Amino acid sequence: MKSKLSSYYQLLRGPNLIFIMLIMYIVRYFLIVPGMRVCNDFPFFSDMLFHLLVVATVLIAAAGYAINDYYDQLIDGVNSPKKQIVGVSIRPRVAYLLFWSLSVMGSLIGIYISFRVGFINLGAIFIIVSFILYYYSLKYKRLLLWGNIAIAFLSSIVILLPWLFEFFTLIGRPNAFIDHVVCLNLIRKITMLFVGFSFVMTLIREWIKDLEDQVGDEQGGRVTLPIRFGVKKTKLIINATIILFVAALAVIEWKLMSQKFNYVAYYSIVMISLPLLYLVAKIAKAKTASDFHFLSTISKIIMLFGILLLVVSYFSIFKFQY
Repeated sequence: MKSKLSSYYQLLRGPNLIFIMLIMYIVRYFLIVPGMRVCNDFPFFSDMLFHLLVVATVLIAAAGYAINDYYDQLIDGVNSPKKQIVGVSIRPRVAYLLFWSLSVMGSLIGIYISFRVGFINLGAIFIIVSFILYYYSLKYKRLLLWGNIAIAFLSSIVILLPWLFEFFTLIGRPNAFIDHVVCLNLIRKITMLFVGFSFVMTLIREWIKDLEDQVGDEQGGRVTLPIRFGVKKTKLIINATIILFVAALAVIEWKLMSQKFNYVAYYSIVMISLPLLYLVAKIAKAKTASDFHFLSTISKIIMLFGILLLVVSYFSIFKFQY
């Protein structure tokens, strides 16, 4: 029984699901709640509905992992045979049914939340994301760049959802919406910065993973950057993207310091910008799959540090404003 539970935990990427929950709760309680309290109020999107939103998001993400492993049996057998779950400890049909079951449950919960907010059309987000995850595993991940962009887009949605539902909850209350425009704009600007951060960091990590999985991807018919352009050019593309990203972060860090938010700027420099430059140096020297796996892990840690910047911002900016 323990072995079977362990297999499902590995199939559904338990640590990744915990990470998704962590992101959503940080956005909610270290950005939206304090952001609304700047206007001497609390979020209009209730805690109960928010918890359900987290559940819906986690269910659909788990479904995506299940269908990804279902269609990646051949590739996983080459790239990571010791970690392969579908076709080894879990039957392919079970993984396929698991995708549809989790997707339907997540979508139904999402539709219910949207109905309670007063904008049932928002429920389409959960259905669309489920189909994107399905077609990503079936087709998009085998197309140059499209698979990487799809995953980066889906990763950034996790950050966007808490703000989006808060926004539409207030739209349904016109008088309250007018009173909270300033707070909503502040929350929106910060949210979009973190959405952009998540998108770029996920894109970088996906490209690094493509370098790690090149052999299996080629046998599985995928067309990735290293397969199309080679390892050397792919490294140049990744490092150029990182350097441009660090330059953009430097502008934000300078603006933070000019507004006397020094601790937030210092945290960003030490925990995000410098590790990204370290990543550039290590990518240039990386050769083996294990090297790229290590760099993929580093990029994930940098993303975590980026999300934790919201916690630092809370104690440095929001906490003393009310």
